Amino acid sequence: MRFLFIACPITAGLLLCSCLPVKDKTSSQLLDQIARLEDRLAEAEHQVTEREVAARESATLLKERLERLEEQAAQGQAASGGVQEGVARQLELTQAQLMEFQGAINSLLELTHTGQSWVRFGLGYAGHAVARTPHGSFLIELGAQEVSKDGKGHVLRLRIGNSTSLTVHKFKLSGHFGAPPPEGKPSTELSHDAQAAWESTLRPFEQSFSTPLPNASWNEVELTLPTSRLADLRFIRLRMEVERASLPESSDTGTERLRISLTSKGGFILHTDHGSIIMAVQGHRKVETGYEMDVRFGNPLGLTVTRCTLQGRFGPEPPKADDFADFEKYRFALAQWHQRLRPFEIEVAGELLPFSWNPKTLRFRTQDPAELAFIECQMFVKNVSLRQP
Repeated sequence: MRFLFIACPITAGLLLCSCLPVKDKTSSQLLDQIARLEDRLAEAEHQVTEREVAARESATLLKERLERLEEQAAQGQAASGGVQEGVARQLELTQAQLMEFQGAINSLLELTHTGQSWVRFGLGYAGHAVARTPHGSFLIELGAQEVSKDGKGHVLRLRIGNSTSLTVHKFKLSGHFGAPPPEGKPSTELSHDAQAAWESTLRPFEQSFSTPLPNASWNEVELTLPTSRLADLRFIRLRMEVERASLPESSDTGTERLRISLTSKGGFILHTDHGSIIMAVQGHRKVETGYEMDVRFGNPLGLTVTRCTLQGRFGPEPPKADDFADFEKYRFALAQWHQRLRPFEIEVAGELLPFSWNPKTLRFRTQDPAELAFIECQMFVKNVSLRQP
């Protein structure tokens, strides 16, 4: 029993001694884990510190950028007045250009749909203007002007050149007249308000003419404008409208007939099989056997016309359709007029030298000048010669 009491302490001591190394080993492992955790904690703290520094630096950069933007915004507000003024000026210029473009479009559409264009001239205008119509182009030249007989207007003498192959029997001139555009600028350069104000000062006119315009010839007409002030004639805008025209008659040889009168003036073209000959009427006089007409033949050809004749018919002035309310009565009067026409054939004396004017005299056997109000003729070239090389 005593042995047991002594053995128990010994056994307990042995057991305790066997356990001590295990305890030391476990503590060592724990210490190692704690060291590793402390290292990781230190590393984590270091990383957090670096991120904090980067975040602070980023915040500083953003703050500086925001300050620069605020400064730029302040500068922009200070300069906004000048920018707005520049934008306003640019907008006005753009609107003016748009109106000019719209006016050009309207003029183009008008020309496309009607085939007509405005002719612009006035007192002091030199040269001729071109009037475009659906029938072709005509030349208009402003000549002299004088006060009308009643003193309430001015009469303008216009020379109209018919460069088409048609003979115009009736046409109309219409448009506006008045003071020129302000500051002497073309009307297309004015602003909309200035254009409207200037347009309101122009006065309209319209006049019909029954003066025949033979093909390839100049003819003079008188345009009456209802104004007694010369200042109102500084700007004239008109267009021409052909109301009635006809093609020239042709013979079997294909030469065209020219229509003139005893009092015709200017130059005319005679078409022949060898080319065109120009005939300029100089004047006329009465003789015992009838009337003589002084003319000049211009030969632009490189050959000499040694023999030629003028053939055609002459008679009184043809009736005008405007003088008859009934078209059937006009047709009856026209048929009677055709019966009064008389044929003629005139031998042109001498030669027509090349590249020169050749004065000649044409003789008509009639004592009544009214019988020479209508002369229709064509030239037939019989013989020609060329110069020796």
